[in-house]
Amino acid sequence: MAKKKAVKTLQQNIEESLNEINIVENYISNILTDDNFNRLNVLQNTNNVNSKNLFKEPIFQAVSATNQNIEFISVDINSLEPYKNLISEKEFYKIVGFRNNKLSSRSGQYQESLFGHYLDAKENQDLGYISDVLNKAIVFQNNLNYVKSLMKNKGFMKEWRKDFGSLSPVVIFKQSGNLRKINIVKERII
Repeated sequence: MAKKKAVKTLQQNIEESLNEINIVENYISNILTDDNFNRLNVLQNTNNVNSKNLFKEPIFQAVSATNQNIEFISVDINSLEPYKNLISEKEFYKIVGFRNNKLSSRSGQYQESLFGHYLDAKENQDLGYISDVLNKAIVFQNNLNYVKSLMKNKGFMKEWRKDFGSLSPVVIFKQSGNLRKINIVKERII
């Protein structure tokens, strides 16, 4: 009994460590893609503001402030196509794993973040914000399908297991929302 509890605690610690590593890697990726140092200051200020504004919904009170560092933009309403043409709310809920008035236990941090931003955008009735969140959900779904198709490649999965063991590429992707680690492994088999 004590061994099972110790193993479960160890697995939780490993998952938490991986989540923290993903967050730091995402932050570093944002910095490396910027070629303007003024943009770095804006990025740092955005992270400070986001860490103070947690989601107001009870579902997201447990979500840490570090998940809030995803950049969402609000564009001018007049320059938008109507956001309802992107995807329906039902399709969005399916992408983030929202069923029976709660998020699925299989939903990753990125999906939780998308859902929280969507609720915030609806509360503020900001069409640009809603459009941006829905666009990010569409991109997430396309990338998720790409990761699932890569998992069918035996060479990719063999190389993946060398680095990540039994941890699934889908799990890593759902946590971070980016394909960086997956593309690194894919480049090795090409």
